[in-house]
Amino acid sequence: MSSSSSSYAVARMPTPLLNTSDFRSSFGGPSGTTIPLNAFNLLKSVESVAFQGSKFKVLEELSQHIVRASTREYPYQDVYVDRRFLDFVQTEPAERPRSMPTIPTILDTLHSLVGTRYIWGGTWPSGIPSLLDYYPPQIDVSQLNPLIADTWQLKGVDCSGLLHYATDGDTPRNTSQLVHYGKPVSIEGKNPEEIVENLNDLDLIVWKGHVVIVWDSSLSIESLLGHGVIKQSLIKRIEEIMYEKKRTPVNEYGARPELGDQFVVRRWHPDNI
Repeated sequence: MSSSSSSYAVARMPTPLLNTSDFRSSFGGPSGTTIPLNAFNLLKSVESVAFQGSKFKVLEELSQHIVRASTREYPYQDVYVDRRFLDFVQTEPAERPRSMPTIPTILDTLHSLVGTRYIWGGTWPSGIPSLLDYYPPQIDVSQLNPLIADTWQLKGVDCSGLLHYATDGDTPRNTSQLVHYGKPVSIEGKNPEEIVENLNDLDLIVWKGHVVIVWDSSLSIESLLGHGVIKQSLIKRIEEIMYEKKRTPVNEYGARPELGDQFVVRRWHPDNI
């Protein structure tokens, strides 16, 4: 292991962020034909995908291609990055410029992604074909199972990745932050009908582990494991969360631990606050 000769880098394209330095195990494995999916068909070594132009502080070079780095795009932990996705620079660059889209623009983007596959850590719905170049399968891509081929390219979005992509990365990447993001909507003690009456477009129905986005007064949209990006009845989704999943509506996440599993609604977009 050695220190990098350059302390900073900038993503030259959408860039996978992993929690392991062993990229080959994640993209091809020993045989060059496998992806180590878990029982839920998730590639859990992937944390996220950083947007083009994202700034990285390079902490350590681990091999010919892999570095350990930190980035504001994923502030939760250090990540491992294939340096072929990066441009190294000698002086500290500016952070990637961000601009929160308008509500109509976000809704248009969300709508365009209906039908997109659920991919753990996915933040770039069209995928990253360079992963096939840097970690080529030992068989033709057309011979791979479609789920394997899409996962190999991280072609899809997870629940918070859907929101992160639609907002140009201007919202937190993980639900652990989304449960406190923006302002609370008062839902404690209310039934599903009363909750729906209080909701605005793009409000977040969220708990640590998942986020559902309010599309309008009758529909929700989310990237759901086993289904991908779908729209469905807003009130039926809230009923499912409360009565089937046994989650209690609260105003501040974690403030009432005696209530057990819970969820909050957060109003976050500047046009809604």
